[in-house]
Amino acid sequence: MYCRDPAVLLKPALRLKWLRFLSNAPVVILLGAFVVVIALKWSRLATHNMPALLAVLLAALAVLLGFPGVMIQLFVFRIGRISCPCCGEPFAPSQGFWIGRSCDRCGFDCVTMHRPGDF
Repeated sequence: MYCRDPAVLLKPALRLKWLRFLSNAPVVILLGAFVVVIALKWSRLATHNMPALLAVLLAALAVLLGFPGVMIQLFVFRIGRISCPCCGEPFAPSQGFWIGRSCDRCGFDCVTMHRPGDF
């Protein structure tokens, strides 16, 4: 059973979008921290302790966001508690670290709220 009414899909897709954000945010923050620290070290614009202090602050932010993100990813997405608003099947695959924006089964995109082939 596929639902294609945008008014019906709006609220579940918005909830899914926020849960994806909380689940994927720690990965982005850690990668960004790594790139900033390496860039500051190579550019030699930073003082001696600036990259280390920045890395500690960004790592603390990643840990604060990381715990809820990992819990959401493990206990909400991975066991199939979040279903696709369009087809009703589990949204995310059981493997992998990144939660994508489209359903693996029907292709519903939670950002644009369309499936491939829809107009």
